[in-house]
Amino acid sequence: MSPKPLEITIRPSPNCGAGVVVDVAGFLDAHTVVCFESKMSAMIDNGVSRVVMNLEGLDYISSAGIGAIMSIMQKLRCQTGCMVLTQPREKVYKVLELLGFTKIFPVFGNLDDALAAIQSNAK
Repeated sequence: MSPKPLEITIRPSPNCGAGVVVDVAGFLDAHTVVCFESKMSAMIDNGVSRVVMNLEGLDYISSAGIGAIMSIMQKLRCQTGCMVLTQPREKVYKVLELLGFTKIFPVFGNLDDALAAIQSNAK
């Protein structure tokens, strides 16, 4: 089985001015992490401060991918922003949980709850 390429779609978050939903699909690993970090950093540099990262389409995440998400979270926090994760597939959630990530990042089971969280953080 060959890895799926990483797909990143960034769309505005309803009712949250500086917020976006980032749909991540495919594999987030050592081969795709540079592209991921580049797109996410550019987005933050352009004024985005609130991020819902939708992991519904993410098939695989490696330690490099986890490190990249942590790096983006730290960058957002330095700019008084926030990021939440939503809808990870079971195997991705298990990796996040095993590494203690679910204690660091809010993880929501659906997009509406994740959007509500960043909207309340924006007030």
